[in-house]
This record gives sequence, structure tokens and C-alpha cells, in this order.
Amino acid sequence: PQQKLKNPPANWGRTALYEGLVPRMLRSVIHSASGRHHEAALSKIVTRKPCPVCHGTRLNKKALTSKIAGKNIAEVSDMDLVSVLKFLDNISDPKAKTMVRELHSKVQALVDIGLGYLSLGRGTDTLSGGEAQRIKIAKYLTSSLSDLVYVLDEPSVGLHPHDIKLIAQSLKKLKEHGNTIILVDHNPAIISTADYVVEMGPQAGKNGGQVTFTGTYDELLRSDTITGKMLREKITFPKPREPQSWLNVNHVTSHNLKDVSTRIPQGVMTVISGPAGSGKSTLVQAFKQQVSDQDYIDLSQDSVGLNIRSTPATYLNILNPLRKLFSKANNGVSTQLFSYNGKG
Repeated sequence: PQQKLKNPPANWGRTALYEGLVPRMLRSVIHSASGRHHEAALSKIVTRKPCPVCHGTRLNKKALTSKIAGKNIAEVSDMDLVSVLKFLDNISDPKAKTMVRELHSKVQALVDIGLGYLSLGRGTDTLSGGEAQRIKIAKYLTSSLSDLVYVLDEPSVGLHPHDIKLIAQSLKKLKEHGNTIILVDHNPAIISTADYVVEMGPQAGKNGGQVTFTGTYDELLRSDTITGKMLREKITFPKPREPQSWLNVNHVTSHNLKDVSTRIPQGVMTVISGPAGSGKSTLVQAFKQQVSDQDYIDLSQDSVGLNIRSTPATYLNILNPLRKLFSKANNGVSTQLFSYNGKG
């Protein structure tokens, strides 16, 4: 940590603080937001592993020796949430009654929204998008506040129908507390739960920006708008293609997966489906590691580009040809004139 020197040199600033090289690197590079842009370089010189003293619990020995019903706080944090509820139910000390009631209420909200398999100590960076969304919703389900306006931007995106049903139930509870819920969503199951629907369109971009419908869901079904037609149309699927061959994924044990093996067909489009947190992304990640000798292109949810200044033009490698085109059209002036930091 930064600290004031007891006997600083003569040229030392009056308010300057001293910081060692390692703490400085940890603070300004490894643990900072900018550190994400140097992950490839850092991975060559940085090794991450659990602390050999606390074994990754981030607690000192005194804290770990304090136990309730034979469990310390780290062991309770590692339990799944359903087990945490049982643990809380077995605490009968009157002094803890108020705390247990509050804890039970918050954990129960997470279980009710379908996250009973998670542990309280699970790192947020390992959560799926659906899990993160539902944790945010569960946070407010136990709030005593009312007359609030909650705005959710596509909470159903990428979720399994089972998870969408749980989210719809949770949003209904939030509304019944006397709150207003504003949802931006495309999912028919979510739209059907709305008391009032506002459709924007009629198309995207410069052809959008208009209110094309307002009313109830039943009125939307009878409307002549794009959404109304879509909701009335029956979805059909083509006959599946036969796979050319198979790729095996063997004995995957990570996060929610326990010694899972399967095979992926080649030459066809394969969808891996399941509730949020069931291990879909973990299975795909293991698949990429086990078939690393195969040619594959990974279109992940990671940010495009190499740094925060990347744009679609630079990512698609069309900026330089575009700059040359403008240079040629302006009697061969320097292409630097058309760069983001160019000077006229």
C-alpha cells in the first residue's frame, strides 16, 4: 500500500506517497480495468493460484476456527444455496433470530428464481449472463421499498424457457409489491405477461423510431404490426441434415459439470441448450480445449478488438483502404489526415 516516508529525500514531494514496485504493478496494471487489455502479455509473466495459507478463502486462521454447527464461514460460503437454507434453519439461538431471518429471506429469493445450485462464494466472473441477470432481480425481490420504477433491458436474452418462466414469476412478484416494471424484450413469453405493450418500429435504424402499437397483449395479437404477425405465425423447421462425422468431448469436470462426456456432430448446425448455469458454456470451452488440433473459429461474447479504441472499421480491416480512398479522392493528401488522431 501507499505510505508516507518517515525520512524522505530532500527532493521528495511534500505530499508524495511511496509505493513498492510489486504493489504498483498489481494496482495499476493487473487489478485495474486497463489490465484486461494486456491479458495476453500478462499471462506469460503472471501465475495465479490459491493462497497456500488460507487455501483461497481470503480469511485468516482465527476466522476459519470460528464455527457454527461444525462449519466455518468459508465452508458455508461453498455450500449450494439449498444447503445454506437448511444450515440457517438449524440455527436456533434467539440472539441470531433477526440475522437468520434476513439471511433466509435473501437466500430464498435466489432459490425461488432458480439459482439454488449456486454457492455464495462463487466468483461473479464465472456466472453466465442469465445467472447475473437473475441475481440482480433477486436482490430487489426482498426489498421493502415500493412505488419504484425498475427498467430491465432484455432480461430474457439467451435464456432457456425454464429460466424465462422463473424471471416472469419474479417480475410479477416485484410488480405486486407496488412497483412499476418497464421491460425491453423480444421474447413472446415475456411479452405475453405484460399488462401493457408498446411496439417500436416499423423497422430498425433510420427506418425505426416510431411507436407502431400501444395496447394489451390480446390487442397486439390482433394487430397488423410486425410483432403481431410474428406472434400469430407458426414456426417450422427444416429436416435435420445427417452428420458427416463426430468429435468427442471426454470427462469434463469444471464448475457445474461432473465428469461429463458427449460427442458433437460435424457438418451440421448443433445447438447446446439448457437452463442457465447448467454448464453449456463450460462444455463448449472444454470442447475447444480438447479439439485444439482442429480448425475452428471462436465467435465468443468477448469484446471485439484489441483495445478500447477499436471500432468496426479497424476490427474488419477496412479503415486503411477507406483512408486511402479518401486520400486518392483529395489529390493524394496524406492518409494520416483521415486517421482519428490526424491533424488538419
